[in-house]
Amino acid sequence: MLRDEDIDAPLPSMENLSNNDKEDFHDPSYIIAQIKLAKITGEIFNDIYRIPRPHQANPSEQSVNRILKSLYSWRDGLPSNLQFNRQLRPMYSSRSVASLHLNFGNVSNLPCQLPGFELM
Repeated sequence: MLRDEDIDAPLPSMENLSNNDKEDFHDPSYIIAQIKLAKITGEIFNDIYRIPRPHQANPSEQSVNRILKSLYSWRDGLPSNLQFNRQLRPMYSSRSVASLHLNFGNVSNLPCQLPGFELM
């Protein structure tokens, strides 16, 4: 698995592109959202599902709550074109957006699947 510290490439951006050049590229918001969700997934595996070393504490409720807060902040911070709109049918603008939210649902369940952990 690649660690975030090992990657120094910037996230894709449309900044500094002319309007003409922007027409040649897709909006990077979807891939940026996937990358940020993958980063949170990495935190889950590093902080919660790691093999504890001797004299190292097991994951705490505090760690789980911090990661859940990150997940919900990620969801709430999505650009409008990537959010569900419960007033429309279908509630998503594309299959990619639906897939993104399914991925979010799967990832958000990971911290709560620890043996003996109950979410309050």
